[in-house]
Amino acid sequence: MKQESKKVENNNKRVISIVIFGIVLLILVGITFAHFMLKKESDFGEMKAAKLNINFTENNELLMSNALPIYEEDIESKASYITFSFVNSSTTDTYVDIYLSNMTIPNALKDYDFKWSLETSDNSSFTNSIKVSTGNFLELDTSDSTNIKKLLVPGYTIAKNSTKYFRVRVWLNENEKDQSAIAGSTFKAKISYKASVSTPNTLAYKILGNNNSNVLTNTLEFDKETTDLGLYVQKDNSEKSEFGFPVYYYRGEVTNNYVNFAGQDWRIMGINEDGTIKLAGLTTVDATLDMTKDYATDTLSFDDYIGTNLNNWYNSNITGTNDSLVATENFCYDKTNTFDDLNPTLNCRDTNGTVITKIGTFSTDELMYAGAFIEGFAGNNNNFYLAGDFENTTQTTLTFGLNSNNKVYPYKLTTAASTRSDNIIPMEFSGQNTQTINVRPVINLKSNVTITGGTGTKVDPYVIG
Repeated sequence: MKQESKKVENNNKRVISIVIFGIVLLILVGITFAHFMLKKESDFGEMKAAKLNINFTENNELLMSNALPIYEEDIESKASYITFSFVNSSTTDTYVDIYLSNMTIPNALKDYDFKWSLETSDNSSFTNSIKVSTGNFLELDTSDSTNIKKLLVPGYTIAKNSTKYFRVRVWLNENEKDQSAIAGSTFKAKISYKASVSTPNTLAYKILGNNNSNVLTNTLEFDKETTDLGLYVQKDNSEKSEFGFPVYYYRGEVTNNYVNFAGQDWRIMGINEDGTIKLAGLTTVDATLDMTKDYATDTLSFDDYIGTNLNNWYNSNITGTNDSLVATENFCYDKTNTFDDLNPTLNCRDTNGTVITKIGTFSTDELMYAGAFIEGFAGNNNNFYLAGDFENTTQTTLTFGLNSNNKVYPYKLTTAASTRSDNIIPMEFSGQNTQTINVRPVINLKSNVTITGGTGTKVDPYVIG
């Protein structure tokens, strides 16, 4: 009886041990599965609570050998490219940041004319493809010296239970100048991504809305008073924006484009082709203009005009971490006297007028897109946010034109409180050899900057964190 009792006791111990082992195993499996669902890392990307797979059409490396300059009409046939797709098998939308990573790029290709572009489609043949963004390689993420990266788009929506195809192109853009120092270079990169089911907290996402739900598509008429109000897009016209990629801009007397950054209040002008976000300051910087010259023939560098004053203001007000959030961008310093008030463009008419800097001001064309009303047309324009910010203040632009004395001077935006005509006219000689001009600082925030609060109104602006 004692032996049988001992056998039973031992068997019970075995059963208890097996049960305990099973419970521990289930717990470990559960923890492992939960960890896998929350965060999966690979050579290509990182997922957070998302079920997303990436597939490459041919290989996972983008290679451009012996780079030669090509014209815009040859991009589709001659640019190097890589195609891939994301398969979202989850029951919720997934937001993905897409990068070129593990780059091998010589210093010569870290240039304004070495370009990239990103387009997407619902099918692998890329019929009816959509242009997403385009940019250059002037600024790269070198925080990890072993993995140099370039962000192509932040928080792109991959709808639940869907497949989205992407194509990335790189090419050396022909600029009609000597590019021998760049030609012949080799570039290599891979595609990587970060994905999450959490709604992006970027400023760009707040501006555009999910799947660009905040963007209006009305056709604008620039020869009439501004009654348009909202966020618009310019796209699919390479004469209006670089390679026809989308540019988003606020127009009219909008009230939801306020942002606080670096202790300063700004108005959001829009989003550029590369996803950077253009801001106009709610302040002005003084500069001095020599009124005895005719700038059709007299040279005037950007720095001598307004650049030095703006850079001094920038260095005093935007420092440290805030400086790292500002993109180096191209501003159009247009002295060609070819401004067309009925046909404004977001491209630079002056082929020698591109200025690469962190701070500038707006062009006359950008004012037209925002809602300015050109001098010479009947009526007044009272519905224009950039004019309404300042009363009785003349804001000088980067665009030059012919005044009534047949001399070329900068265009200015006048905002007299008595008439609120908001006219854009070239400056006139005032009887003084020099004249103080008011320049509104304009900067571009990087495409992935996030906000810590705010709703975009004047009393509750978006706050950049």
